[in-house]
Amino acid sequence: DFRNGFRSKILPELYAFDPDILFLSAGFDGHEDDLIGNCHLVDQDFAWVTEQMVAVANRCCGGRLVSVLEGGYNSRAEAVSPLAHS
Repeated sequence: DFRNGFRSKILPELYAFDPDILFLSAGFDGHEDDLIGNCHLVDQDFAWVTEQMVAVANRCCGGRLVSVLEGGYNSRAEAVSPLAHS
């Protein structure tokens, strides 16, 4: 499961690394409506992971976080997910 893996593997490593700034490549290929990505994430997953990354940025690097929108091949999915990410 995406959230459990992120919680148990990614977040502890990020906190241990203690970055000065976070750069996110915010692609939406993983959205369930993306016909190529086949990852089955929903809008709420993108919102959740964004909240987690903001929390890391606030704790480790004074809120410094840069997010760049890229990726995703389904226009319907892209119309919703970037809003969940913002």
